[in-house]
Formats: sequence, structure tokens, C-alpha cells
Amino acid sequence: MFRIISIDEEFNMNLILNDNITNLAFGSSNDYDDSYIKKWLNKTSDVYSGIFETSFSKNNQKSIKNIRLLSVNEYNASNDNGTYLKTDKSYFTMDKTDNNVAIVTDEGNLDSSSPSSILGVRPVVTLSSDISFYW
Repeated sequence: MFRIISIDEEFNMNLILNDNITNLAFGSSNDYDDSYIKKWLNKTSDVYSGIFETSFSKNNQKSIKNIRLLSVNEYNASNDNGTYLKTDKSYFTMDKTDNNVAIVTDEGNLDSSSPSSILGVRPVVTLSSDISFYW
């Protein structure tokens, strides 16, 4: 199950998975663009990339604009109204902190952790505004 995080100015919808889908190490550095998680989420030319995208988008390829992790700004924005993003499991965000990666702890606090730590992955999927929903 997904939850809506936001709808942007172009009416694209940002959704987050309700819980962690897996646990992975972030990568060898704190840069999201070079992370193992980004490669696991998104299809690239690398072997074994896009595990999540391939399984999620079989029937929705044209509807998906982006797959990523939650940002600290998105987490903070949700916290203003009491957050639904708190779970009882820690998970990575896509943001750097010095030599570490920003995380959401199992208590719902922002903290940081080494990129080599193995923590939860909670994908954010951006759906195109031209998607149709049927009831």
C-alpha cells in the first residue's frame, strides 16, 4: 500500500510505500546518485539494477516519472501536521549529512548513519499527471 506525500505544481503525484520493502546498505559513499539503493530501485545499464522498478512497473511504465527515496524536507513537511511517515523501523532518506546519510529512526526522529549500514528502503514513486484511476 502507498500513501500520498504530495502533488506537485504539474499535478504529478508523489507516493511512498507504507513500510520498508527491504533492507540494504546505502552504498560506498553518502551520495544518493551513486548509491546501491538508487541502482536497486531504478533500471540502469548495470547488471542487477532496477529490481524494484522492473517488478513495480510491468503495467505502469508510462505512468512512472521517478523512483527515489524520501527527502529530509518531505519528512519535515509531514512532521508539521503529525507524521504518517513514522514507522517502527529505521529507513534511509536520499540526503547527505557530512560523511553519513540522513535516516528516519524507528522512533520517528531524523538522525544519520554510515552509508555501509544496512537499513530499510522505503521507495517514493512519482506518478505522471496523465495517469487515470478507475473505481
